[in-house]
Amino acid sequence: MRMGTITVVGGKWINPGESKDAEVLFLFPKGYDIALYEGLEWRLQEGARHVGNGKIKQVLDDEHRE
Repeated sequence: MRMGTITVVGGKWINPGESKDAEVLFLFPKGYDIALYEGLEWRLQEGARHVGNGKIKQVLDDEHRE
């Protein structure tokens, strides 16, 4: 399980059935390594409720964030 924030491109909501680009900032505790790579897919959940799916299109480090 990972925690983070999601910012939808253009600041709009994502409605059921829609696909939109978003920036995801994953939060990792110190010493916790995970390989993030283009094409990696994951489930988006709110608690135990599955609310969507994500797929990484590009990985940026902190130096490249806007």
